[in-house]
Amino acid sequence: MKGRDYHRLVGSREWAALAARLKAGAHYTCQQCGIVTNRLEVHHIRPVESARTYEQMRLLCFDTANCQVLCRACHHAVHERGKRNARIQEREGERVERFVNRWVKCGGIGGEGEIERGLHFCGAPR
Repeated sequence: MKGRDYHRLVGSREWAALAARLKAGAHYTCQQCGIVTNRLEVHHIRPVESARTYEQMRLLCFDTANCQVLCRACHHAVHERGKRNARIQEREGERVERFVNRWVKCGGIGGEGEIERGLHFCGAPR
């Protein structure tokens, strides 16, 4: 549903007019690398699809403070960095979950210096 709403928003005449104004306002210059070209794209800094409701999506989509004019290469790089950061956050979340399962849920934390002495984790004697 959100994907369909997003495509309806960025496919609208209102979006096309705003994107054209943003590109002209940036003097057809990529705000990341500075290349001047007429083949620019408008990037949403905070993803429109991160909104919970359609109205919030609309507000994010048409908020010029949430838009950045980028060349195709920089736009692609921004999204790749975002994917890479999401994978890093996911791995970090898994590490935190393992720590919590090992130390917190089993009651290993707060046990008279057991962590400092390395004497306790789930499955090991206290």
